[in-house]
Amino acid sequence: MTQDMQTRHDRRRDRTRSLLQEALLDLVLERGFEEIVVQEITDRADVGRGTFYFHFDSKEDLLWSVVEDRFPFKDSPAEGLLDGGIPDQPEYYHLVSRSRQFEKNKTVFLAVFGPHGSPLAASRVRELLAEETLQEIWTNHLYGGVGQPDQVTAQIVVGLTLSLVVWWLENDIPYTPMQIGGILYRTLLHREPPGGTWQGVGSR
Repeated sequence: MTQDMQTRHDRRRDRTRSLLQEALLDLVLERGFEEIVVQEITDRADVGRGTFYFHFDSKEDLLWSVVEDRFPFKDSPAEGLLDGGIPDQPEYYHLVSRSRQFEKNKTVFLAVFGPHGSPLAASRVRELLAEETLQEIWTNHLYGGVGQPDQVTAQIVVGLTLSLVVWWLENDIPYTPMQIGGILYRTLLHREPPGGTWQGVGSR
């Protein structure tokens, strides 16, 4: 196979994967992951069942491919937010950046963690996020002095963040990622976030 033929083959493969992924995301948000079957996915993507099984073993495998391709695991959310390295109150910037990542990938986030998502995928992603958060705690010295094991802190941070972000994105609440980060920061650390980031999120 020539390089040009390989390139065309790769483009066709990527296009088919993308069509199947988009079809799955649409159907999950419309009907729920547990309710849909492979035939509905292939009908929506306008590809054959054989093509589906050439690329994926199951609808669970397809959903995980979406997570691997589109979920923001690899970028360190606490780094690169301000020039000059990690700023003061790094926990706040970590939470804001994570909220931004989830908002940017709203469709994928809700397909996993929303009320119609996949409990198995949600559990796997939650554990990956907890591992990533634990590494951030160790690398960037986050949540120092809270008086509990870092593993416990990572689980609490991830659990609270996911619960709040599901509510925010599922209901289209008109808060910004900075405001969501501020809510989380105040709740987790009982301190005020940096000035000017809390506007519009007062007590009601």
